Amino acid sequence: MLTLRNMEKAKEEERWVLCPSCGSKTRVKIRKDTVIEKFPLFCPKCKKEFLINIREFELEVITEKKEGEIAESQDI
Repeated sequence: MLTLRNMEKAKEEERWVLCPSCGSKTRVKIRKDTVIEKFPLFCPKCKKEFLINIREFELEVITEKKEGEIAESQDI
């Protein structure tokens, strides 16, 4: 049964994914237990698209090498 306290706790565990470039909110909301791999994240404000991984609220941007191989960047 959902109580007011449980609902508040659930809200604390949710966050908006922020754009790695401009820092504004995207249209993606995640929970603490969300795991995302190789997700194309689009920012409606700066109109850029990023390939990202997310685990435990840590966003990691994936960059592509010139040869077409994927190399992962540092955590943001």
